[in-house]
Amino acid sequence: ARTSNKREQILNFLTQFMNEHGYAPTVREIAAGLGLCSPASVHRHMNSLAAEGLLVREKSKARAISLIDL
Repeated sequence: ARTSNKREQILNFLTQFMNEHGYAPTVREIAAGLGLCSPASVHRHMNSLAAEGLLVREKSKARAISLIDL
């Protein structure tokens, strides 16, 4: 299954942010970086990405996101 454009943008943002900073962004940083108003929509897209096996999240930590190399 191909990811939606917004999910693609989130993956690209995550990759760039993590390469620059060495750690994952928070959901709010992702929302701000993509011009999204709602952190909830970022959560929804990230949950979809996780369900598709494109990233792994650790629920208890804000910055615990790992990208899966395809």
